[in-house]
Amino acid sequence: MEHESSEPRAHFELYAVDDRIVDLRDPTRIRIVHFIGDSEKDFDEIVTFTGKAKSTISAHMDTLEQRGLIKSIVNEQDARKKKYVVIAKLVAMSSKNEPIIYVADNSYFKDLE
Repeated sequence: MEHESSEPRAHFELYAVDDRIVDLRDPTRIRIVHFIGDSEKDFDEIVTFTGKAKSTISAHMDTLEQRGLIKSIVNEQDARKKKYVVIAKLVAMSSKNEPIIYVADNSYFKDLE
């Protein structure tokens, strides 16, 4: 019989990005993507929300953008500032304590057929 750990499972999410699936496991990055949601958020809003240093959030935002999960937009009121939007679609996620993966929407997979 396999030994089951009492440690909670790592939470992760899977996103559809163009023609691939991208996994997201970092808790701060997951919180950022959820915070942005269907809206636009500027950098300072994200820093305030997370309570982390600007340099830390800058690194997270760069990673999220490089992986295709978010896109930066020039702020119309101040070109020196960026706003961010989520451009990836959540397709599945795990629970912290359950081994089950919940599929949020299978329409992405139908498009691949």
